[in-house]
Amino acid sequence: MTDQMSGVTKNRWAALSLAAALAVALTAGCGKKDEETAPPPSQPSTMTPVPAAGAGATATTNAPPATAPGGPGGTMMNKPSTNPNGAIGDAQITMKVKNALIVDSKVAAKDINVDTKSETVVLRGTQADAASISAAVADAKKIEGVKQVINQLTVKK
Repeated sequence: MTDQMSGVTKNRWAALSLAAALAVALTAGCGKKDEETAPPPSQPSTMTPVPAAGAGATATTNAPPATAPGGPGGTMMNKPSTNPNGAIGDAQITMKVKNALIVDSKVAAKDINVDTKSETVVLRGTQADAASISAAVADAKKIEGVKQVINQLTVKK
């Protein structure tokens, strides 16, 4: 069957497979707490004092920074994101937009860069004509979770 597929179809399937692998990699480990990073605030620290330079002073090995990521006693993984989708949500939106562009025959997806921040999608790159640009913007707007699409696409000269 692969002998009968056109080069464009092969490229789209390859890109789709890559996007699926990226999605799996990005979501692997989501929701897991990193219990080895820092003890819960209710438990005493198990760090051992060691002699420090100076007159009888001691220091602690493996001490976390004064302000650990996510606040005292925790990591960012333990803290809810202020954005309901968070960074993972933005990555998933980016992947879904890229997939939508890949399957749209009116769009040259390889010429479009997709970035997402706080559910706002930015499309950059070039397309053959204004109709392709309109199709790409419409594809991005259809994706669940997209609040806004910023079109920075231009027509190839």
